[in-house]
Amino acid sequence: MKRVVIYAVILVLAIIAGLYLSRDPGYVMFAYGDWSMETSIWFFIIAIAIIIILLWMIARFVFGVLGTPGSIRRWHKDHRSKKAHSLTSDGVLALHEGDWSAAENLLIKGVKSSAIPVVNYLSAARAAQEQLAYDRRDRYLNEALKVDKNEAVAVGLMRAQLQLEHHQLDELKLTLRDLKKSAAKHKQVQKLIYRYHAACKNWRRQLDLIPDLSKQHLIDQDELDQQAYYAVKHVINDANASLEDIDTVWKDLPKIIKLRKPIVQAYIARLIDFGQHDRAAKLISQELKSEWDDALLRLFARVRLEDPDRQLDMVDGWSKKQTASPALYCTIAVVAFHAKAWAITKTYAEKSLRLEKTPEAYLVLALSAERLGEEALMQSALRQGLMLASGGDLGL
Repeated sequence: MKRVVIYAVILVLAIIAGLYLSRDPGYVMFAYGDWSMETSIWFFIIAIAIIIILLWMIARFVFGVLGTPGSIRRWHKDHRSKKAHSLTSDGVLALHEGDWSAAENLLIKGVKSSAIPVVNYLSAARAAQEQLAYDRRDRYLNEALKVDKNEAVAVGLMRAQLQLEHHQLDELKLTLRDLKKSAAKHKQVQKLIYRYHAACKNWRRQLDLIPDLSKQHLIDQDELDQQAYYAVKHVINDANASLEDIDTVWKDLPKIIKLRKPIVQAYIARLIDFGQHDRAAKLISQELKSEWDDALLRLFARVRLEDPDRQLDMVDGWSKKQTASPALYCTIAVVAFHAKAWAITKTYAEKSLRLEKTPEAYLVLALSAERLGEEALMQSALRQGLMLASGGDLGL
């Protein structure tokens, strides 16, 4: 637009000058010694313009010839750069499309003239791994480190990620050890350390790492909660774990994990295993107040308080507040049996069986019948309980 305006102004000025000169064309005279020449102003202006244009074209040609080698070099360099960029771009696209072989070839061909060759090598390492070519993968990673030692962390992260995906846990351990020395606070390093311990099933180490990961929002919270659930279950149910171990794990658990029924139940079961019956009974009572659960009732049946009558009073009080269920009646029967209340045991075992026939209720009924001297009832309950436990009629 700017050029159009300039040309328009020049045209207008030329028209004005032409109109003026048409009335008085004037003349120009050159004289040198005995030689002289006269001409019109129009011819003089046109001649000067032609001379200027010719001089400009000659100068451009001369400077162009003098600068040809540099121009050729610049053109060649630009051409190579564009070609390398095209190879790298095509390689990255092939990588995303899953054409691993083509991606690897294109990325390596584009390395020499790539602006960031380390990216070519890292991407080629990924393509090689997808082809199960682990030797080439490691070679590319080493080359990436050679071309740019300042990118040691990026190369290390890619190496660790690929080793994790290939389940090379021994090699991954060494890679992470180096990364911890150079970039311990790097978020991706922390994530990979967690993934490593998850892959190795180092449950306690996972539980140590989860709070910081959650605080920094490095991993999806639902995933962390689920992994914490698995880790806690394994630690609590570990046969070699001490009471102090499971108490420490429980104390450090996030509240959201403590609310999960299977976790609470596993912890209570381990408290009972360690003879912590009072603590188990207290925790069961607290949990039942917030939500009624038959699984907790069955755990309560395993509790042995020093005062069986108090335990019987507790479960009897629950029965008055809750809807009748086979688990509730069977639990009352078991607690009554340990309180040596044989008649109550028999009554609630029969109530449980009327709602649902279970091997446990038949066993409690048989034991109470034995204490009451009811031989026929005992044998009948044992027989039916065994048949039920075996899965049906064996034709005997």
